[in-house]
Amino acid sequence: MSIADQALSTISLPKLSIEKTNNNFFENKFLDEDQISEQIRLQKYLRSQIKQLIKEEQYIINSDVNVKLYKNELYKLQQQYAISRFLTNKETYLWHINNVQEIFQNSKQATQSNGISTSFYTYRGGYKMSLKLYVNGHITAPDTYLSLHLTILRGPCDSYLNWPFDNPILICLYDTSAKQEHIFHTIKPEKYSECFQQPKMNENPSVQILEFCPLSMIFSKDYDYIHQNKLIIKILIDSWIPI
Repeated sequence: MSIADQALSTISLPKLSIEKTNNNFFENKFLDEDQISEQIRLQKYLRSQIKQLIKEEQYIINSDVNVKLYKNELYKLQQQYAISRFLTNKETYLWHINNVQEIFQNSKQATQSNGISTSFYTYRGGYKMSLKLYVNGHITAPDTYLSLHLTILRGPCDSYLNWPFDNPILICLYDTSAKQEHIFHTIKPEKYSECFQQPKMNENPSVQILEFCPLSMIFSKDYDYIHQNKLIIKILIDSWIPI
C-alpha cells in the first residue's frame, strides 16, 4: 500500500530517538558513535519517506486526500530530517545576532532597508559566502517578514574549487522555547544557476529568501526566537539533503 493510500495522520517515525534540540544543538556539541549510527539510520528512513511523498504528490493533489494534511506531514518529515542532519554534521556555521531589539528599533527608523551581514567559508580553503539579514523585511516585504539573502563571494581559493557550487544549503532559525518550532529553509543551487557560478566580480547575485520568517512569530510570546536579546541562525552545507 502506498503512502497516498494511507490516512496520512497514521504515518509514523520509526522507534529511533530524535534528540531534543536543546542548546547543545546550536553549540556544535556532537553525538557519540552509537547516537550517530542511530541518527544515520533515521535519516535513511526519513529520506525514503520524503521521496515517496514527493513522488506521489500529484496523485495526492488529484485525490480525496487532504492536501493540507499531506503538506504538514511532508514538512514534519523534512524538519525531522533537517534536525538529524544538523546533529550529525560538523560542517556548520553558527551566527549569533546580538542586540536584536535595538537592531529592530533602528531599522524602523531607517529611511531605507538596511541589513546586517556576516561572511564565512564553507570549510578552510572553501567557498566564501555571506548572509544578510533584513530584520524588518526587504523592500518587497516591509514590516511583515524577516528576510535573508545568501551570496557567493569571490574567495582566494576559487580557482581550485569545483564550479558551479552545487551543494544544498540548509538554514535554520532557532526557537529556544519548549515548542522548538525551528524555521528551516533549504536552498537548492540548481534553482539559482547564476547565483552559484564562479564569481567574476566581488560577489554574485544573491539568493533572496524574502519570507524567511513572519515577524508576528518572531515577537510572539508563544515562541522564543529572540532569546536574551539574540537571534541564532545555523547554516549547514550538506551533500545529503534530498529536497
